[in-house]
Amino acid sequence: AWIVTKQGAIVTRNTDETILGGVTRATILGLIREEDYGLEERPFTVDEAKSAREAFITSTTSFIIPVVRIDDATIGDGKPGALTRTHRQRLLKNGFLEEVMKGWYIPCHPDETAGESTAWYASYWNFCAAYLGHRFGADWSLSPDQSVMLHAGNRTVPNQLVVRSRKARNQITQLPHGTSILEVRA
Repeated sequence: AWIVTKQGAIVTRNTDETILGGVTRATILGLIREEDYGLEERPFTVDEAKSAREAFITSTTSFIIPVVRIDDATIGDGKPGALTRTHRQRLLKNGFLEEVMKGWYIPCHPDETAGESTAWYASYWNFCAAYLGHRFGADWSLSPDQSVMLHAGNRTVPNQLVVRSRKARNQITQLPHGTSILEVRA
């Protein structure tokens, strides 16, 4: 978790057993240091976060996720802050992110050749879990055959992932490299 205080300092907790020092975090730290923002690596309170000008979290699958509300408190003006947007744009520009569809990204290596599929296939299952969780909450399941394959340890990427949900719209969502998600209303 990250906050930008009302004074403009960027605060994030130190890495420990609950805060991993992953690639996304390291990249954001590097960008912050490069721009010479005031960076503080220390714990912060929930009250500090609620009164922040901006807040965001980072993760391998979603990169930079703005936090606009904590409990009943609106963070800043209730919209993603400038720093969140700036970092996402810089990661895209420098080749660390690849857009899958509007607003959805996967990590990639800046030296990858255009059209390279490694980043997509490496991120596929995490991307699908995050995307489907966002679309349907907990109300979704894979088709029985794909579910059994995953439970058996087979993480082969299918050409089409069949997903059942009461919120589904019976449509196909095209994804990179000839893959897709078929939503089926359950």
